[in-house]
Amino acid sequence: MRLNNFSFLLILFALSLIHETAVGAVTTPPLTLLTEEWPPFNYTEKGELKGFATEVVKLIQKELNTNYAVELYPSTRGMNTFENRSNVMFFSFIQTPDRKHKFKWIGPFGEQSIYFFKKKGNPIIIETLEDVKKVRRICCRDQGFVFNFLKSSGFKNLDVGVNPEGIYLKTIHGRCDLSIGEDSWGVAYWLKKSNLPPDALQKTSVKISSSPLYIAASLDIPDQEIQRWQKALDKVKASTDYQKINLKYKDHDL
Repeated sequence: MRLNNFSFLLILFALSLIHETAVGAVTTPPLTLLTEEWPPFNYTEKGELKGFATEVVKLIQKELNTNYAVELYPSTRGMNTFENRSNVMFFSFIQTPDRKHKFKWIGPFGEQSIYFFKKKGNPIIIETLEDVKKVRRICCRDQGFVFNFLKSSGFKNLDVGVNPEGIYLKTIHGRCDLSIGEDSWGVAYWLKKSNLPPDALQKTSVKISSSPLYIAASLDIPDQEIQRWQKALDKVKASTDYQKINLKYKDHDL
């Protein structure tokens, strides 16, 4: 059977599409999605993973027609897994100078501001980080962005713990002068979980960070896949669903 030029070109075009599809399937590996307990962005409630970032990631996956499960780890174990396993994404992540070149980045999908909190009625006055260094004791977690910032900034008065809820309870019970760990949304979440009034803690004027939040990705994930996720996120952020999620979690602000 003889083929005319037009038929021959059609066959070549079809073969090129098949080749591109096959190459895409090979170069887009299955992904592992990781997160940690960091309300209100990612947290568990009655065994179900919830949070602002969790819902955004679900919308991204809906756009991409994927359904990767999200694995929840304690902060330290999550970071170890992230840094030692291939084809991993981790949310919610703050981009710092030492992290910037260690990962690929998708975002930002939101933002946070982390302040020091004191017990309601505590007359202590702090206006600068130097003031904070002079208080008796500060409660914080033993790993993560906040801990690393405080240690690198020369804080010697840290009372560290693994239980995020406990760092605020210690301040309420007078064991610490200040607590720091989450932004206002997260503090409100832990107070509610502890059956405490939302004004049991008072936000001070001193903060250590106002930062955008990202999905961080391991360097071995192809750039093409990072771009797909970024485009999907951009589409999600322009949607009414994203606006509804944003308003939903801002209702928990202090």
